[in-house]
Amino acid sequence: MNKITKISLSVLLIFFLLIPSVLVPRPAKSAPAVVNIANCVGAGLLANYLTGLIPGTGSLSEVPVSEGNLRNKEGTLDIAARCTARQLFDGSISGMLDIVRTGGRDGAAAYVKDWRNFQANAEYRGEDIFRAILSNTKLCNYIDRDIKGFFGVTSKITLPPKTQTRIGNLDPYQLRATCTMPQNFSITRYQKDFAGNGGWDAWSRMLEPQNNYYGALLGALDEVAKQRALESSADINEAISGEGYTARRKACETTGNGARCVVLGTVLTPGSTLSGTVKSTFQSELDWLANSDELNEVIASLIERFVNRLLNIEAPDSDQTYSPDPTLPPTPPPAPGATCPVPTTPATLCASVDSNTVLGILNNYPPSDAGITEAIVEVQGIYPEAYVIPHNTGTMVLDKIDFGGGMIVDVIIGAGGANPSWGWLVECQCGG
Repeated sequence: MNKITKISLSVLLIFFLLIPSVLVPRPAKSAPAVVNIANCVGAGLLANYLTGLIPGTGSLSEVPVSEGNLRNKEGTLDIAARCTARQLFDGSISGMLDIVRTGGRDGAAAYVKDWRNFQANAEYRGEDIFRAILSNTKLCNYIDRDIKGFFGVTSKITLPPKTQTRIGNLDPYQLRATCTMPQNFSITRYQKDFAGNGGWDAWSRMLEPQNNYYGALLGALDEVAKQRALESSADINEAISGEGYTARRKACETTGNGARCVVLGTVLTPGSTLSGTVKSTFQSELDWLANSDELNEVIASLIERFVNRLLNIEAPDSDQTYSPDPTLPPTPPPAPGATCPVPTTPATLCASVDSNTVLGILNNYPPSDAGITEAIVEVQGIYPEAYVIPHNTGTMVLDKIDFGGGMIVDVIIGAGGANPSWGWLVECQCGG
């Protein structure tokens, strides 16, 4: 064969090897398996042909008939078998790497890409767990709004029953922080009639940490620090044990006031397993090349895909997203005519709410912030899930009660005006 033909075939070979790197975006989109196998076989046959043009690697001359079957097997059948195996091999590798690229939290990569944000997000999750605990804690009525407002608690958040919340103490926070004052205790009446509303006995009880503002605040700050540290430690240990990879989990079990996950789903695949999978993938690629004992096999191995995979295993859209630092001011409930929030508790909680019963309790108190704060304690004796919604309406910030199940009622008419009075205006119906 003349020199021009050899040069032409060599240029053609280089063209076919380089064209995937130029035209195919990284990571390359999967082509149908049959087309891939056909391309591989064609490249292998071309490589077989070209090896005969290189001195010292064989020739294209006629072979004896006795060697024809062997040469046919080596030149055609083995190539087809190797290409089919390669396609199956690539498919399994792609599937494993897809899990790593998109099997992490919130559909992002299952490995830590920013350690600072990763740890900060864990602390935020610990704070949200504390908010959920605090939202279900029965504080004394005269400090409830201030303490919960300080931590940005605007509504009740239900944690899964299996969630362990007791940390660094023999008693859970909800038990330690629960008010121990008499159920009908009123700070207003106590100030007006010291002796008739408990006297020094009530005073000694109010000195207990859970029954006064500063004691309750310090206890809450201590608890949020514990929850924050535990979540951070859990995430760091998970990532370190997985050598930088996080576990593949079930879907998020609970979210907070926003979209951020509060309780992660249980583990499906440990991070160490994903780490080992990626390592074995790279080693398998190297072994494939090492087992190519002939020049034509080396040419047909498509080294470009291995190098591309080694340098970057992430998908273009796999960036991890981290929630920003939450804003703490409470969000007011929707005004009349606006869209009511989707109920997070069953409608059975509000199905039996009777306006006359509630108004009968409210009318024993003045229609003011102090009045509704005291009255809600009696209302909760009949409807335990009822609570006052903190929001700003001018000079009066408390005038609505959430009974659960989606039912929200404006119970003070003329809030912020000169002559407010008790009333019953249903803003959001029971059941949503």
